[in-house]
Amino acid sequence: MQPLFPNVNEDKVDSAGNALEFIFIVMFGCLFVVCSLVLLHSLILRHKWNIVKCLKILLPLPPLAREIAFLVNWNTADYMTQPLNDQSVTNSFLNSAPGYFLFSVYLMLVLFWIFMYHSRSDNSVFMRNLLIVFFIINTIVYSVWCIFTICM
Repeated sequence: MQPLFPNVNEDKVDSAGNALEFIFIVMFGCLFVVCSLVLLHSLILRHKWNIVKCLKILLPLPPLAREIAFLVNWNTADYMTQPLNDQSVTNSFLNSAPGYFLFSVYLMLVLFWIFMYHSRSDNSVFMRNLLIVFFIINTIVYSVWCIFTICM
């Protein structure tokens, strides 16, 4: 049986994988810089704390975590394909951190939409309770993540 791609060998696949990994590192680095500039702009020009500023604080975390995971695993053949049981706690933690940070950003977005829906009522108790719910949910999710990461 003839190979599906006869002109492709392991050297070409490895060099293409390294190039793609470099592109992702640059892309997530640029995304982190843009998110950090948005955060810096918000911190300098807006002195009032609100849910939007909290969201802008969370925005740089997922690209930064992915950037760190890519840099730590640079030229690792089994990056993100190695079974969880064979990974070290540090490697498992670094590889899963971007997803959990992204969860926090999306949770804050959902709470922001709820805030926008209820913003006409000017109910400060409701907003305080909304932020308490955010911190409780994140605490539960991050605690379970840390426990599973350490136990695996």
